[in-house]
Amino acid sequence: SCASRPWLTLRRPSLAVVFFLSLSSLATLSSQLPISPLPQPPTLLHTLTTRLEHATHTSTSPTTFEIPFLDSSIGPLSAGYMAPSAIEVEEINELAHTINDPPVEHNLEDHVAFGGDDQWFYHIPSRRFDLSRGSKRKLIIDADDGIRNHRGVAIDPSSTVLVIIDMQNFFVHPMYHDHTSGIATIEPLLKVIDKCKGLGIQRCWLNWGISDYDLKVMPAAVTRGFNRNLAQDKGHGWHVGLGANIKDDKGNTERCLFSGTWNADIYDPLKEVMTPEDVRFDKARMSGMWNPDLPMNKWLRESGKKTLLFAGVNTDQCLLGTVTDAYNWGWDCVLVGDCAATMTGLNAQEVCDYNIATNMGFVTDSKAFLESEVVYGPLK
Repeated sequence: SCASRPWLTLRRPSLAVVFFLSLSSLATLSSQLPISPLPQPPTLLHTLTTRLEHATHTSTSPTTFEIPFLDSSIGPLSAGYMAPSAIEVEEINELAHTINDPPVEHNLEDHVAFGGDDQWFYHIPSRRFDLSRGSKRKLIIDADDGIRNHRGVAIDPSSTVLVIIDMQNFFVHPMYHDHTSGIATIEPLLKVIDKCKGLGIQRCWLNWGISDYDLKVMPAAVTRGFNRNLAQDKGHGWHVGLGANIKDDKGNTERCLFSGTWNADIYDPLKEVMTPEDVRFDKARMSGMWNPDLPMNKWLRESGKKTLLFAGVNTDQCLLGTVTDAYNWGWDCVLVGDCAATMTGLNAQEVCDYNIATNMGFVTDSKAFLESEVVYGPLK
């Protein structure tokens, strides 16, 4: 079991490259390229490389790296085999005991650390990832059921934000199109919002809200995505051009997804539960976090928020785009799966769930979130 084994975390990204090169490739490189002496003591990367090179010259049998993964179905990894997307190693390498290179201890008695200074901890006895950064108050959430072989996450409510994406009239109001899966997210999302208020989790509404300037500087690919009118019978719909004239709920003409218009406003059942403490940001791309100078990025950094819970539409478009950028910029990402939807189809939702759970973060649902409990002190 996980609890009975020590762990190894590969701290340097470059180490993973060396680790998954075939031994024969390393041998060829070492015979052709001069190797300059490295300063002492040797780094973990240098020592591992040296031992792998030595193995290629001394061993006559095929080389197999025995790596038990959290997902036990993956099995051992042989030289030349394509590595899985996430390295989750259970066996501790003897080098971790002898090389004093990492500035932090990654292999402790009951948990393993991921990252440098801003760490996650995988707590072995509970099989949960601790994202709380040492907070004494932790919210324990079940996550990734049936996707990954762990039980979920612990987060700090005070450094967490619920990010609700594009729940706007233009995308979910029946006047514009029939987004049945989007409408279905509203009931569980309202419950999640209510619990977030009780826990002190910040709510953030991220929506399309463009201007004439945005249209001038927007990439062609972005504008093309909205310029194929597939709802000619109504004169408006999913593929109306950004900034095009459309009707609002009272028959007045306004511009599509322009900031301040009714069609760009939040859908009424959700707007009714907004409070003055909620924050709201406009975006002019599929992602609301593509640029570090965007107001939302700056606000997140300045407020010290670490963990983002995601909900909204469309899962495989603006939501996934924002999750991807948030992940790349260093925020923790947790998708509340039944509070997100897409018109693309169920398969698209499933692919997003899988990729977020295995690569970018974690996936939970409203039921698990509503049943989550606050604990104080370390995980047990």
